[in-house]
Amino acid sequence: MNKLSGIKKVFAGICVALLAVIAMAGINAKEVFAQSENEIVIYYENDQWNNANIHYELNGMWTELPGVAMSGADVEGYSYKYVINIENTDCLTFCFNDGNDQWDSLYGANYTVYGAGTYGVKNGEIEKMDEFKLDNTRLNKSKYGSWFGTNVVNGVAPYNYTYTFTQLSTNNGFNVSAPVTEIVNDYDSDYINISLPGYKSGTFKFEFTVEDATGKSVSYSETYVIDPMTFTGIYFDKSSGKVGQETTFYVEAENVWSYKMPLSTYWTVEKDGVVIVDNHFSECSREFKWTPAAKGTYTISVHGRDSSGDYASFSIQYTVKDDNNKIKVYYNNSNWTLANIHFGINGDWTDVPGITMQPSDDYRYTWMYVIDLGEATAVEVCFNNGNGEWDSRYGENYTLTAGAYCIVNGIIYNA
Repeated sequence: MNKLSGIKKVFAGICVALLAVIAMAGINAKEVFAQSENEIVIYYENDQWNNANIHYELNGMWTELPGVAMSGADVEGYSYKYVINIENTDCLTFCFNDGNDQWDSLYGANYTVYGAGTYGVKNGEIEKMDEFKLDNTRLNKSKYGSWFGTNVVNGVAPYNYTYTFTQLSTNNGFNVSAPVTEIVNDYDSDYINISLPGYKSGTFKFEFTVEDATGKSVSYSETYVIDPMTFTGIYFDKSSGKVGQETTFYVEAENVWSYKMPLSTYWTVEKDGVVIVDNHFSECSREFKWTPAAKGTYTISVHGRDSSGDYASFSIQYTVKDDNNKIKVYYNNSNWTLANIHFGINGDWTDVPGITMQPSDDYRYTWMYVIDLGEATAVEVCFNNGNGEWDSRYGENYTLTAGAYCIVNGIIYNA
């Protein structure tokens, strides 16, 4: 808010006198302003006030306090309106009050607009209401199809619009495309919707310009990325992973364009750097079936291509066990009523005293226990009765490989 000097008061008095002359002549002041080529229309929203004055500075002169009473607005969303002839300047500074010492001066900074036109002031912000612009603009970016839509505001139909769609860079080594440009003339609708080329992944630039019948134009541009096809995981039955058991592997994928053909994949199986299965695009499928012939750790890899030409790869480690890599241990000791087996595989031993053995399934032997060797080739075992008595082959332990054995009196027999 600014206080008027004596000069401002004189100028304001002249303005009041001029308005009085106009009123006496029977001419509406707003109609006079509306005929001017250098006119600023101010709309103001404040639903907390019953009245609003606009206090403004023009060519270095401020209106008398509290300013000039604003009229009711004729535009939805605003409470008040005032029209000002800006004469030989392109700048108007102003603030508002309710005539009862309530001010809206943008926290003392005042509002400023430049050039003729219609402006709306609401919640401390200024909007140029008659500006030729794009509204509700959206660019949908997707490998499944891209499009651009916008509303043209404050324009005069018909419109000419031009757009350029350029692939700036690519994923997976594709060549950069040449710009795709289209010009549409005499388009009457204020809403424009454009379908864009797509389906390949990469970085793209979209540039759009619309010109109305009066020659005004407005532009929009955006650079964006369409994500490539990716594989997110290989899945299989967790109960699989045994020699001789067929397993189905399935790959999950995102951003797959499959309009022309299904996702095409090929799979490889490697062990110790050697490819043992090479299934080059044998199926247009996300599945792969494989029956391992030997135990070990394998690398399962899938490589795929969708109909846009995008490639993706994914690998997992897959462990195959041999169900036959087990040891069945029978043990006889006529002096014991209970037997525990204490064993170690690759130096990893059971907790003392070991594991209680089960009653034998063979009438010739007293107890039995089955040890799964996993990836190991041998196991060390010894026995105890749970009361401090041990049979460890005089401290050497018994060493066993896959098979079935009976141990009696320190001697190993094939069962």
